[in-house]
Amino acid sequence: MADLCSRSLGLPLRFRIPSLLGRVLWLILCLGLAHFAPAQSPDAPAFEVASLKISGEVSELRTRLADRMADRNLSGFLPGQNQRVEIDGYSAAGLIAAAYQVPLREIEGPSWIFNVRFTVSALIPAGRTRKEAPEMLRTLLVERLDVRAHRETRKVSGYILSVAKNGPNLTETGPSVPRLNATDYVKRIKPGFVGSQMDHIGMAQLANYLANGLKTPVEDQTGLKGHYDVVIQAPPDEMNDELGLPGLYRRILSEYGLRFEGGKVDAPFLVIDGISKTPKEN
Repeated sequence: MADLCSRSLGLPLRFRIPSLLGRVLWLILCLGLAHFAPAQSPDAPAFEVASLKISGEVSELRTRLADRMADRNLSGFLPGQNQRVEIDGYSAAGLIAAAYQVPLREIEGPSWIFNVRFTVSALIPAGRTRKEAPEMLRTLLVERLDVRAHRETRKVSGYILSVAKNGPNLTETGPSVPRLNATDYVKRIKPGFVGSQMDHIGMAQLANYLANGLKTPVEDQTGLKGHYDVVIQAPPDEMNDELGLPGLYRRILSEYGLRFEGGKVDAPFLVIDGISKTPKEN
């Protein structure tokens, strides 16, 4: 058993422990190391077949589109049709974001994971659904790129969404409220303005929308548990002004009786402890 343990740690077979006590201590050490070694659960969902390769040359436009898709992919959607998953041009960080269903801003790791691009072509097994695809992608990343990660929360500078002094100016919507059709949507967005119409959203979703726009953590401290319709709109030059965006959000949210101020917030992070730049053979 001790010899087997030595092999597992990459020690030569001629390596021997001289005493019985030494062998026992060595075995305990090996078992301890095995306990802390990262392992993928045998029951983890996996693709039936999958290919993971480094992408060829990727245009700047495709890079931006891939990053946007990965960054907004918190609902579990992965590109493809039926039982196929086809991902092209995602960075390693983008694949991790899609697999763990976190925004890119919450991923921390070596700088190259935001630049090196990959292509994934995979088949979801019969009897499994696309909702399980992110977990299957996570299994693939662990197997082919040796991804190891952990989650942690840190106190960082960001923004706090809370209720204003005079209370919220929001009307709660029920799940049966129909979504706006195209005509109603146009009526809600003023002529010459751009923006987002968010129907039946919770405050946590609104905070995430604001964080995506600012690329900075936003913490929901409203205490509001309902769902509401919210419109964020402005002339294009204001919406595209990164420096002025916090002030724009503050002004729009005040109309809903919400306060938006800078401060220290608890922000989640997915820390990449280990990852290989070269995929293992398919």
